[in-house]
Amino acid sequence: MISHSVDCINVKSPEKNESEDAYIVNKSALVYGVLDGATPLVPFEDENGHNGAYLSAHLFKDHMERLMPIDSLIDAVEEANFQIYEKMKEYRVDVTKAEER
Repeated sequence: MISHSVDCINVKSPEKNESEDAYIVNKSALVYGVLDGATPLVPFEDENGHNGAYLSAHLFKDHMERLMPIDSLIDAVEEANFQIYEKMKEYRVDVTKAEER
């Protein structure tokens, strides 16, 4: 059996309060990824001071890191995107406007 090692580094931009990016490491499901949280065009912060880019990247990360080896990657991506959509509606983001999404 081949042993794999994954090193992850996430460095915050000096101009930002926190990194909007995230990485996925799910060794059991063999899912690895990097999520680039796009800086929002419209200002938004949740109750903890996180913007939409941070929230989306971390929601997606958390979902993908819970995958089991038998789960469908396509279904998992669709479900994570649906969860992001539901979270936007919860925060009353106007999802009909691209600049708000």
